[in-house]
Amino acid sequence: MSPSKSEFDEWVEMFSSLHRDPSSIASRTCPHCGARRLRMVFMVGGKKIETGAVAKAALWCDSCLFGLMPNKSWVPPAGETVLEGEENIPNYRLVVDTV
Repeated sequence: MSPSKSEFDEWVEMFSSLHRDPSSIASRTCPHCGARRLRMVFMVGGKKIETGAVAKAALWCDSCLFGLMPNKSWVPPAGETVLEGEENIPNYRLVVDTV
């Protein structure tokens, strides 16, 4: 983590970067623990999953179980998707902005 950035800021930057290029997730390290075990899942409502749909996005680390609060976002090409209600997301600890 950079001394001038909060951990929350690091997670937000990671979300933005992974949203632009979801296929790069395997090479990215967790802003909290440094493990290469990040997961980013888009939970889509309805019966159909398609790129560009609005979904609830969750980003977390499977190693330390820290991550961002799920929020609405559009589904990027190559983003991991699941129908809402069928997701298997762990009960991870939320990284929040402390400012």
